[in-house]
Amino acid sequence: MVTTKSGLALRALAAAVAAAALTATMGAQAAPKQERVILVYKAGAAQAARQAVANAGGRVVLDLGEVNAVAVRLSAAARDKLKGNANVESIEADPMRHVMGGRSAGGKVRSMDASAEQVPFGIAMVQADQLAFQAASAKKLCIIDSGFDGAHEDLQASNVAGINLSGEGDWNTDLAHHGMHVAGTVAALGGNGMGVVGVIPTGQLPLHIVKVFDSSGSAP
Repeated sequence: MVTTKSGLALRALAAAVAAAALTATMGAQAAPKQERVILVYKAGAAQAARQAVANAGGRVVLDLGEVNAVAVRLSAAARDKLKGNANVESIEADPMRHVMGGRSAGGKVRSMDASAEQVPFGIAMVQADQLAFQAASAKKLCIIDSGFDGAHEDLQASNVAGINLSGEGDWNTDLAHHGMHVAGTVAALGGNGMGVVGVIPTGQLPLHIVKVFDSSGSAP
C-alpha cells in the first residue's frame, strides 16, 4: 500500500485531535469534586490562611473576617491537607440550609382567619399572658431569618431595623414568609382585632432583622 505525504499528515492530525480530546475528557473526569466548608483561621493569620487555600486549589467564596473565618470551596483531599496547616484552627462542613415551614405545599403563604385576633396556645404555655411588658423596650431582639414584612398590618412598623445578607431584596421584605412568621410569634401586635398575639404584643420591643435566607428559603 502506498501512502502519500498528505495522507500521513491527515493521519497525524487525526491522531493529535483524538489525543487532545482524550486528554480533555480524562482531565474533566479527574477533576475532584469540591465541597463548601467553613475554615476558621488563627488570629492574625487571615492572609496566610487565604494563601494556603489558594495553594491547595481551593477558592474563597465568602469572607467572615469578623469571626476569623472564610467560606471556601475545595476538594476533600485539599480539606484534609489544610487541617494540618499551622494557620488553620478548624474546618467544618458548610451545607445548604433551608427554612422549615412558612409556606403551604402549593408554595403559598398559609393564612389564618383574619376576622378575629387569635391567641396561640403557646402564649399561655410560656406564661406570657401573665407578664407586664414595661421593660421590653429596654431590650433588643435579633431575628436571623428570611426578612421582615414591613407592610404587614399585624407586625410593628417602628422599633425595627435590619440588614440584608441574603443577596436578594431588602431586609424589610420577606418572600419566603418564614421570618415574618417568627417575628409574629415573638411580637405580633395585640389588641388590633386581627391575626395573632405575639409573646410581646405591645409593638415596643426593638427588633434587629438579619436577612440570610432568600426567596427560596435557602442560605448557601
